[in-house]
Amino acid sequence: MRKRLLSFIATIIVVFMLIPLQAYAHSGRTDSSGGHNCSEKSQRKGLCTGYHYHNGGSAGSSNVSLSTSSNSENTNSYKSTKVKKTKVVLNEYPPYPHCKKVKDTSSSSNSYTLFYERTWDCNYYTDNGMKYDTLFSTLTIDGMYHSLDKSMISAQNSTYLYIKDFANIFGFAIEFDKSKNIVLKKGNLSLKIFNDTNKIFINGNFSGFKTLRIDGYSYIPLRFAVKLAGGTIDSSDSYTFNITT
Repeated sequence: MRKRLLSFIATIIVVFMLIPLQAYAHSGRTDSSGGHNCSEKSQRKGLCTGYHYHNGGSAGSSNVSLSTSSNSENTNSYKSTKVKKTKVVLNEYPPYPHCKKVKDTSSSSNSYTLFYERTWDCNYYTDNGMKYDTLFSTLTIDGMYHSLDKSMISAQNSTYLYIKDFANIFGFAIEFDKSKNIVLKKGNLSLKIFNDTNKIFINGNFSGFKTLRIDGYSYIPLRFAVKLAGGTIDSSDSYTFNITT
């Protein structure tokens, strides 16, 4: 009898110990999100309050989703930014004041810099675009040295003399007509250089020669000018033109 009583008491104690654990672990059915509303009985026992989740419901899934989104934003913030390269011209400035820029050509580059080589045109050109060279030669007439107001020039294998130097050396009077044509006179000889065509006329007839114009100044072919003045070029080199009349 006593053994039965002890066995019954032990059974009662075990039952009461299991009831709170079962109620805490699961106090009712859960919905599709893995949660449910807390029953009045569970609230009185202090096991839960209101709606709650079991076994990692949607609240847990939401936390994972937020964490993934945060990691994605952090990854985007570390994306590389394109670096704008600096242009550097190796020979940026002209070697001589009269040189003109032609173009810039890419020569090399690195991670931060683009290097360019600048091409310069250092030739001299007449007003109509003909290339010419300046001559640093002297002029002698009948053995006498004559200073020049402007240096002689060479273009297309011909030498040209500044028109005022020609007039001063060979005794021609120089003037301009109403149309700004250059007129040179000496005795019965009259030369007219037309402003629009640069053609040289002798006593009203075209001579077959033209002047060159540089920065608005006219130059006459030297051999034509010397022959017109009744002289000849005896010798010439890179330094001196010797003329006899």
